[in-house]
Amino acid sequence: MCLLFAACSVIFPVKTSTEERIQGFSAKNTALREPVEVRWNAYLVPFVTANNNHDLAYTLGMLHGHLRASQVQLLKRVAYARLSELGGPYTNEVDHLLKLLDFPRAAEAVYRNMPEATRNWVDAFAAGFNHQVLTNQHSR
Repeated sequence: MCLLFAACSVIFPVKTSTEERIQGFSAKNTALREPVEVRWNAYLVPFVTANNNHDLAYTLGMLHGHLRASQVQLLKRVAYARLSELGGPYTNEVDHLLKLLDFPRAAEAVYRNMPEATRNWVDAFAAGFNHQVLTNQHSR
């Protein structure tokens, strides 16, 4: 049933003004090294200008944490074969098939084999994402 609600939120998104979307984005206590500019267009698409890769990745992670945290939670359940926590017994077979694919094991291998610069970028993105999600949780 929860999967149905998640799908409905994609099909029928809640209308949010640009101002409301921007006000909900917090950039306090970040690990940014230099100032970063985030501009939003009329369609609520953010554009980031940064002086270094770390700050760009970190800010993109923060933006994804602000805009897409619910979708990431759903995809995390897919990756870890835990859809049955939301869908109940109707998704047991899907979880079984996902366990056979073992996405977490594959992701660990991919991460280990990344060039160091790419791993640093991914780490900064994840740090920004986690920072924003934690900030949003504490502000509620």
